Amino acid sequence: MVEGVRRLLQGVGVIKVQATKDGRFLVLLDDVGRLSLWDKRSLIRLYQYEDVKISDFNIMPILTSPNATLTTTSGSTVVPSSSQFSVIILTAPDSVTQCRFIEVVSLPDYTVTHHVPVAAKCWLVKPQEGSEVRWW
Repeated sequence: MVEGVRRLLQGVGVIKVQATKDGRFLVLLDDVGRLSLWDKRSLIRLYQYEDVKISDFNIMPILTSPNATLTTTSGSTVVPSSSQFSVIILTAPDSVTQCRFIEVVSLPDYTVTHHVPVAAKCWLVKPQEGSEVRWW
């Protein structure tokens, strides 16, 4: 699957690909630091997000409550649709300040719900399936 997407990207390298839990979408990080969203079955790119350079990402567990809402960093409330899901991203260091951020982003509309500055030497670690996720 990764090779098929790599051919479609025409020379841009693939750093990471993850499929959503429902298997409908692929989230791809390329070697330029862009995130893109693909239809898994047809391998058609649906969205490409170029405003933020990204070092890493992980797809987050799907919201379990049918009445769940998301609150954006601007304070507005969003009701997720069945095709929305969240990813946690680690931004690439800013070229001037070397600042990095961890952000929780709702896709496909790229709504940032959380934005936290982190140390330059920070990594995302995906827990094993079924293990408890802890935040400090």
